[in-house]
Amino acid sequence: MDRLGQFLSSMKAHDNKRLNESMKYNDLMLLVDKGGSRLQKESIPDEVCMELKKKMEQTWDISKSYWYPLFECKRPDLIAFNSQYIESEEKLEVIISLLKNHGVEQVLEFLETDHSYKIEVSNLYPYYCYNGEFIGGEGFWCSDKMDWIIYASHEGTITFGGDWLVKSLKSLWSDWKQNIDWDTKN
Repeated sequence: MDRLGQFLSSMKAHDNKRLNESMKYNDLMLLVDKGGSRLQKESIPDEVCMELKKKMEQTWDISKSYWYPLFECKRPDLIAFNSQYIESEEKLEVIISLLKNHGVEQVLEFLETDHSYKIEVSNLYPYYCYNGEFIGGEGFWCSDKMDWIIYASHEGTITFGGDWLVKSLKSLWSDWKQNIDWDTKN
C-alpha cells in the first residue's frame, strides 16, 4: 500500500490512543487552546500532503494559494460569509455538529504556512488566526472524501463548499443573506 493509502487507512482506523508506528516525534503537534484543552494534530507526510492537496485543488477548482471569493471558482455549491459572522463559539458548534452528523470524524487541515495536519473534527477551528493567535493564517479544511470544504481568507471571509453543507447552513442561519458581502454566487 502506498503512503497515501496508508494515511487514508489510518484516518479510517481513527485510533487516538495509538499512533502509527512509522510516525516520528515531530509528526505530532500538541497545541493548547485558550481554555487549556490539548488539541492533537498529526502532521501529514509531505508526499501524502502533495497528493491530497492536488486532489482537493482538482475537486474544488482551486488554482491559486487563495480561493473563492478572492478568486473565481467554477463550482456553484459555495457560499462565502463575512468572517465576523462565523467566528463565534455558537457558529463553530453548529459547523462541527453538521460535520459529525454527516459522518465526518477527521479533518484534513492545509495551512498557508505549508503545515498540513489530520485533526479530529471536534478540534476544528477554521479561522484565519488559530485560536485567536496569529499563527494559522489562511487555511483549507476538508475530509478525505472531498465532499465539503472550508476556506478562511486573509480578507475576512470564510467560504463553505459542498451542496449538503451550504444548504444546511442556509437553512439553520436565517440571517445568512446579510452576511455575505463578498459572495457572488448566492
